[in-house]
This record gives sequence, structure tokens and C-alpha cells, in this order.
Amino acid sequence: MELQEKNENTTIGLHRPFNMPLKSIVWVCRFSKGYKQKKDHDFYLDFFLWMLAAISEHADSFDELNAEGIIRPKNAQTILCLIERVTDDDKSIYSSYKNTSYYITLAKKINFIDNRGNLSLEGEELAKVRDYHFYELADKHKQIVFRALCPFFFDQLIVIAQGLQLIKGNRDLEGVFFRAYLKYYEHEGTIKYITSFDKNYFEVLRHWVNTLVLFKGVGTARKIYQEEIENLNLSERFKELIDRIEVFYNVEFKKRVKLEEQYDKIRSSYEQLQKKGFAEYGYVNLYDVKKNFRLSYESFNELLNSYYTAYRHIEIILFSNTVSSIDMRRRFLVDGNSVLKIRIIKKS
Repeated sequence: MELQEKNENTTIGLHRPFNMPLKSIVWVCRFSKGYKQKKDHDFYLDFFLWMLAAISEHADSFDELNAEGIIRPKNAQTILCLIERVTDDDKSIYSSYKNTSYYITLAKKINFIDNRGNLSLEGEELAKVRDYHFYELADKHKQIVFRALCPFFFDQLIVIAQGLQLIKGNRDLEGVFFRAYLKYYEHEGTIKYITSFDKNYFEVLRHWVNTLVLFKGVGTARKIYQEEIENLNLSERFKELIDRIEVFYNVEFKKRVKLEEQYDKIRSSYEQLQKKGFAEYGYVNLYDVKKNFRLSYESFNELLNSYYTAYRHIEIILFSNTVSSIDMRRRFLVDGNSVLKIRIIKKS
């Protein structure tokens, strides 16, 4: 099985929050196991109705703290009551239907069901596992799901799992770690860099890592995953990843942390100047920002370009060369453009 080839060249889009609950794969397989598709029936719609009923039935075990990407029991019950008079513009029903459609899409992409909703061998194996809790994965579920994810996400899952162990719960640095690691190794083509992962891709994968509880310590996968890694002939790849993450963490990442502190200083300087009334149409003068740094023009210009390159897809960073009065000072050069002012808008 050419797992590594798939892992290197295949990119699967992920939706936050609907792809976050891995238990959704089990739900799809359980539904498919007992589903007999009739003419004029819609697999997606039938699964949606099945999910509404199942969530209503297990309302007592619903956990609000781990509910991202899952229909709330109250909403499920309301929709079931209204199902006879559904209108096309009912947003709550559409949103819930969209939710369950993503469950099916993910199960298809990682080969638990085919395009007609029929179970694969892996899907049958997953559907047979005894379910002790409607919303939680049993260890056997986790083992099967991890095996299915490996052809597509092995590198990413191991990098995130190891990164979380090294960073030890510092949420501010988690996204920084993964983003910096991907960019650092991007030239190899080992992992395709995905610019939108900060809010979506990374958060979904991080949720999966925490759901599966992949590692029991730094550089050590839990026994059930060690067995799968060995069976899939990924032991050498695992060791290679752990070794290179250690090198990256001790050298490049520590440099990146210092850079992040400088980026935060740019943001905080911008916000302070705004509060003090130095902003014009949301823009502040870069020389006013520079006053908070002990940097030469060249060094500050380099920092601006580094910040813009690192966060242009994560934040809205705007520059302007328009001034209301004559300013003869040397312009900064960012992304090839002469600029004097900056505006930063954080994406919600």
C-alpha cells in the first residue's frame, strides 16, 4: 500500500467545525450498515433525519464542552417537530443538513463508504465495534480511524501531536509551531502548505489529535497507534518525523518565537496608536510604530516584510502611501511597494 505517496501528494480539504468530530465517521458507517437505499431515496437526506433522531434519543449524554461541529439536541428536536412544514429558507434546518453532509463527505474521502453510501471493508469493521457512548470513540474506533487517516494525514497528525507535547498547552504557540514547521519544510514537498489552515485545517487536525490521544509523551505514540504504524510500514517515517521535529524545535522554532514577539509588538503598537487617536481612516504611520523598536530602518523594513509574509493570509494587513500633509521621510518597501502607513484588521 503506497501510503507515503498518498500522504505527500493528496490534499483533503477540511471544514471547521463540521469535520472536527471524528465520531461522525462511526455514525455514517452505522447508518450505512442498516441502510437499504430505495428508489427516489436520498442517502444524504435519510442520514440527516437519522442523525436528528439519534441526537434526540441521546440528548442526556450531550456534552456542550465537546460539541463543536455537532447538532444540539434542542435544535434536532425542534427540526423534527417542524419537518412537516420545512421551507427552503429555513436557515437552522439548512445549517444542520449541511452539518451532516460534511460527515458523509469525510467518510467517503477516507474510504469508509463509496459514492452510493455502501460500506467498505473498513467501514464494516468500524460499524461492528461496540458503541459504549454515543458521542465518544472507543479505543477500537480510534485505532481503525487512525489507520484510515494515515494515507492522507500521517505527517500532519504526527507533527501536531509531537508539537503539542513540546509546547505543553501554550495555545498561542500551537498554530505558530505548525505553520512554521510547514513553511520550513515546504521546499521538500513533504507536506503541501495550506494557507487557510490557521482557522480551519489546523484546528480540525488539532481536534483529531486530542480526540485520538495519539501520544502518551514526547516522541511516543500510544500502543494502539504504534501497532498501526508498524503494520503500515511507517515506523521509519515516524522516527524521521520525530527527529526532524526535535531539530526544528530546538533551532528554528525558538527563532520563530522571538519573531512572533516582534510581530505582537507591531500589533500592540498599532492598537495603542489607534487608541491615542493617531489613526487616520484606520491607518497609523509606520514611523510612529517604529518608535517602539530599537531597530534601524533596514531592520524594521525587514521585520515588516517578514510579518506581512507570515500573516497576510491570517490577518488583513493593509498599507498606504497616502498622507494628509507633506512627509519627506524615506518610505518603507513592503512586497515591492513604497508604503508609509499600516492598518491591521484581525479576521473573526
